[in-house]
Amino acid sequence: NLPFIEPGDDLVEIIITTQTNNGGSIKDGDILVIAQKIVSKSENRYLSLNNITPSKEALELVIEVDKTHAMSRPC
Repeated sequence: NLPFIEPGDDLVEIIITTQTNNGGSIKDGDILVIAQKIVSKSENRYLSLNNITPSKEALELVIEVDKTHAMSRPC
């Protein structure tokens, strides 16, 4: 039940608040696993793929790993 993360959001505060609001708690010694994507979003470290021109090597790799369907999907 995490909210949509925006650049500048305080992930620690959001995680603790969300956990508390959902009846959970975080105790000393607990280990939290956080996806890199959510960290990147809070740090404003993402780009629209529409603004990126793939290299020749990247295009060749798409074919090699059979991900050609990914080339036509909207970002």
